[in-house]
Amino acid sequence: MKNIHSTITVQKMPLLRLLISLITGIIIQYCFSLPLRPFLIMAFVALLIVAVFPLVSLNYQLIFRKLAGTAVLFLFISIGGVLSFEKNGTHDKEWIGNYYKPNIQVLVTIQEPLVTKGKTYKALAQANSVFIKNQWQPVSGNVLLYFLKGTKYPDITYGSQIIINSQLSVIENEGNPGGFDYKQHCIFNHIYYQSFLKENDYQLLNTKSTSFLGTLIIKARTTVLNILRINIANPTTLSVAEALLIGYRDDLDKNLIQAYNNTGVIHIIIISGMRMGMIYGLLIFLFSPFKSHKWVRFIKPTTIIIVLWGFCLVAGAAPTVTRSAIMFSVIVLGESINRRTNVFNNLALSAMIILLSNPFRIWDAGFQLSYAAVLGIVSFYQTIRKCFFFQNKILSFIWSLSSVTIGAQILTLPLILFHFHQLPTLFLFTNILAVPFSCIILYAELLLLLFSPIHFIATFLGNIISWMLDLMNTYITNVNDLPFSVLPNIQVSILQVLLLYGFIIGIARWLMYKNNRSLLIGLAFFLVFTVCRGVDILTK
Repeated sequence: MKNIHSTITVQKMPLLRLLISLITGIIIQYCFSLPLRPFLIMAFVALLIVAVFPLVSLNYQLIFRKLAGTAVLFLFISIGGVLSFEKNGTHDKEWIGNYYKPNIQVLVTIQEPLVTKGKTYKALAQANSVFIKNQWQPVSGNVLLYFLKGTKYPDITYGSQIIINSQLSVIENEGNPGGFDYKQHCIFNHIYYQSFLKENDYQLLNTKSTSFLGTLIIKARTTVLNILRINIANPTTLSVAEALLIGYRDDLDKNLIQAYNNTGVIHIIIISGMRMGMIYGLLIFLFSPFKSHKWVRFIKPTTIIIVLWGFCLVAGAAPTVTRSAIMFSVIVLGESINRRTNVFNNLALSAMIILLSNPFRIWDAGFQLSYAAVLGIVSFYQTIRKCFFFQNKILSFIWSLSSVTIGAQILTLPLILFHFHQLPTLFLFTNILAVPFSCIILYAELLLLLFSPIHFIATFLGNIISWMLDLMNTYITNVNDLPFSVLPNIQVSILQVLLLYGFIIGIARWLMYKNNRSLLIGLAFFLVFTVCRGVDILTK
């Protein structure tokens, strides 16, 4: 098998360069709050150069071909800037923050079924209008609502419309300054206010506002959750089953989430790229006996895409699941249309599609970790696997799984340090067993959905799934209880993250290409990183 690294060059990854330009524009506009005008001027000039270029003589095309290429890159920078501006809800003339004042009524539409919390029922609502000067003023933006538990369950469902008489409060961060920026996370999802409502703080209207797709998604998600809840009795194992299958995390225990996080297997229940990868791998395996048949070339990608998006629908079309569906769909289409295309271009195209729809996904931890993990596996798996050879098939299988885990961790490690401020020291030990075991559990859950109408088979599968989940949870919590299973309180800046990536890339190029210059560059990045960390520690 030809080494992937020997054939892939920057020239063969044009979409990656366009993606970098798009991201650059998004970040520049957001960080410096630039207006639209400079990006529109840049786009006009770039389009003019691109339009004129084919009209000039061949000699001038050869001379100015780099200018045309640069113009395309600047065009995508301008597109990123425009998107970052336009998708920012605060730039909308009807943004709720421009009109809302304390003690005025707000009309909202519930966007999801109520989620039971400790003392409240939680729901996301879309603000429709506010009552100002004896008239309803249309507004945009989302609001988090918490209905305090009372004598009866609120008669509120997806699409219900209510008038809020209580005050809305701006969402603020809680906890350490270096912790998760919850306020920023909400803003990126166009959520600006929240409110805790008693029974007399709102008025339920007789009207409803729903969409066909939204209703279909919620019905599919509710059906899956009901099947799991009927056949899995233990609340703890049920919560993990829900998270593992469709990414539903509202029932998860915080201590169990922390245990998964500390042991380096949080991706099993948080990041849905792995779930899609498991389903994709299963479908590839099922089609493998028929690879010599001509009809497979059409039926295979069509079936895979239908199944992936069907699963996305069942999972509630959550952003993490949708992102993974787009990523794998692009990979499938790329492989079916052009066998010589490389996966880096496919990944870049899928990321571009996601960012064009919502440029703020670039700051989403799940988005970053998903692509970092896939890039790490694609880039380093083969090199790592070839480091050791085992004739024993069991040992060879274990080492292959370990190679996948190591490859994924190489590029996700800096992000894990940045977002979660800790380093799981036993991640390889836990992933070797947890990843294949979670894969078996996922396939068993899919069988449960398939055979749910047959009661005795569904009950049997539910008991098997419960036993496996209990075994996996016990394993994770026991590893978490070991001393030094995690190094906590690691605060790294964005600059330090970039320095770590410089070190990783330099060392990787040295190992793959025996390039001594790359070794020196990588060590230089690590030296600067060490100095920065030392300064941070001494100044605290």
